[in-house]
Amino acid sequence: MARCEVCGEREAAYVCRRCSRRVCPDCFEPYSWLCKLCYEPLHKRVEYGAFTPSATSMLPKVLFIAGLAMIFLGMIVMLMVPLLLEQAGIQGSGGFIVFIGPFPIAFGAGPHGSHLIIAGVIIALAMLAFIWLYKPWTTR
Repeated sequence: MARCEVCGEREAAYVCRRCSRRVCPDCFEPYSWLCKLCYEPLHKRVEYGAFTPSATSMLPKVLFIAGLAMIFLGMIVMLMVPLLLEQAGIQGSGGFIVFIGPFPIAFGAGPHGSHLIIAGVIIALAMLAFIWLYKPWTTR
């Protein structure tokens, strides 16, 4: 059998996937399939910040929070427009519904706000009934 090309002491049992050296189990990193000589520079780069996965993993979180903030800001603007129009002497109505779990939270403003809330609740319940009857999470 061939001797380890890194330490030269033990029999080689593996081949490095990067440099093709024949290495023994002590000089081999099984998770990366690399010899010690190829693995150590990569490990140091990750350890000392040459590769920072945390910088890229923050982007989805930031985008999610920004999206939620824009949704709530849009709901507040939709609620405020009828009130501002009413102060200007223009008749306007608006309303929206937020479902937190099974509980609806409804807001409405203007002379037709209650009608908009009722229509929204009916539409939301119809959508929930459709989803419950269709059950897309089950296999047929």
